[in-house]
Amino acid sequence: MAASSASVSGTVVGPTAQECMRGVDYRVVCGIEVNNWTRFLLTEPMVRPAKGVVKTPPDAVLPGHRGVMVVRKSWGLLSGTCGTVSWLIESLNRRLFVMWHVPYSFDRNRNTLAVGLSKVGCIGHSSGRSVYNTMRTAESSGNITFSRLEFGRESNTLIFRDDEIEVEGTMGSSHKAVVKIVVRPTRRQDYAPTLEGHFGMGGSVRNLLDFTEPFSSA
Repeated sequence: MAASSASVSGTVVGPTAQECMRGVDYRVVCGIEVNNWTRFLLTEPMVRPAKGVVKTPPDAVLPGHRGVMVVRKSWGLLSGTCGTVSWLIESLNRRLFVMWHVPYSFDRNRNTLAVGLSKVGCIGHSSGRSVYNTMRTAESSGNITFSRLEFGRESNTLIFRDDEIEVEGTMGSSHKAVVKIVVRPTRRQDYAPTLEGHFGMGGSVRNLLDFTEPFSSA
């Protein structure tokens, strides 16, 4: 994905999920934006759509960069889009998993997001719907631990955390849903080097979902 020529604080600012969704003229569209605040490369992306079509496929996401994936409903079908996407967290030997569900109708279902991590050494992503089915309706399994949240009229934030990584996500409640995900380490020394100047007096980075200037497009 080409990056913008604009530069902020020495970094190139790339397109956001909203920008990548422009011109995708379908009733149901979902843009997933992954912001990598760690020093680890998010690589070997794998996407498993259960419903819908991948419009913009995922790429590897460098430390301090932002990556975007866009999915939409299938043409001619009264269905939404749903599925899973994952990235290998290099050096940690585990995967970041994201599940999205954007229905065609909100009569019975709402937009739903799940985020989680595989255990160390589990670096695969099963084909078919098995991972989606687990993250959509079941509980954490032995290989993948995750949190799930349904998004309605109220603004909510989904957080998953373990000893190494914290994943924070929000999701829009409309049929054209924007998912914003921030992947950050639990230890300050594991933040991307380009983010060192953005720590506050207390040693924590400012709200990661609102502050987007340091990111480059992957």
